[in-house]
Amino acid sequence: MKKNKFWLAAMAVTVSMASCSLEEVMEQPEPQAIGFSSFVGKPTRAVTETTTNNLGSFKVYGGYATNTDVFNGTVVKSSDGINWSYTEALDLQYWVPGQSYKFAAMGPSGTDIDTKLSFDYTSGHLKLENYEVPDLATGSKDLVYAVASRDNSSSENYDEVPFSFGHIMSWIKIKFVHDLTDKYKITVSDVSVKGVKTKGIFNGTNWTMDSSPSDATFNDQDPNEDSYNQTDKILDASGDNCLVDFIAIPQTVATLNISFKLTVQDDQGSYIVGTSDAPKVFSATTLSDVEWQKDYEYTYTATLDESVLGLKPITFTATVNSWTDTDNNSDLAIPNP
Repeated sequence: MKKNKFWLAAMAVTVSMASCSLEEVMEQPEPQAIGFSSFVGKPTRAVTETTTNNLGSFKVYGGYATNTDVFNGTVVKSSDGINWSYTEALDLQYWVPGQSYKFAAMGPSGTDIDTKLSFDYTSGHLKLENYEVPDLATGSKDLVYAVASRDNSSSENYDEVPFSFGHIMSWIKIKFVHDLTDKYKITVSDVSVKGVKTKGIFNGTNWTMDSSPSDATFNDQDPNEDSYNQTDKILDASGDNCLVDFIAIPQTVATLNISFKLTVQDDQGSYIVGTSDAPKVFSATTLSDVEWQKDYEYTYTATLDESVLGLKPITFTATVNSWTDTDNNSDLAIPNP
């Protein structure tokens, strides 16, 4: 610094002796703020739906080799799914020329992920530890994850960092389909799922489960016009259906048990399966070792027909008796012409 000051002073003397005034300002590139953009692929329609428009916020981690935590859980927000900003949570971070950056992000923020994330710069991935779904029926949430990198070592690129999020959970749907004639009304209630693990660790690529299987009963969901999470819904025509759904940690389920209660009424309101006070209980076990992968949806369909419900259709047979032969045979007399 002292040497620079002396050089500036010498320049001032030289300008004075020349009896002229001249100021030259060396052009410096303006510091470029690090910005982000977001896209959520394969939007789901689940208990808590996550799409680009309603992601709302996500947490960003990352930096460069000698400063790996430029972002360390910074919350990036948007109200429209188009413009993203973290200035409310932290002053802007600026690009360092010549550095290669790695970023990772997970959302939505404000969920149980907030205190359980850590970033590994070498792999460029986040680790989510001890994540637990509190209740499959009421507390399951969709989680999205993305990584990005920017190599500015040879040419500078100060564009926004685009995150293309993918779903790291599995979407499970249990569907019930009316397969009787239109005269009969089927009511499904109290759907129960057993055998799903709800706690695990995500290493940026795969999940490792860390819990015993849990149970969930979907008995208090409100009906809605789109037929998601409906119980006590009346299926009153052939082909009508309802379903319950939930978000689960991807896993291999040793044995998945699904049970539900059901009644069937005819067009006069008479019960032919179960009653309003005592619905009939049905249960089913899927194939063992069911594998659920991240970013996939799985539908289990129960076709409610007479064989499943144990109904015995009223059927008829018909025969036509032979004519009765009598002994009243008489000769017909034909007169001569």
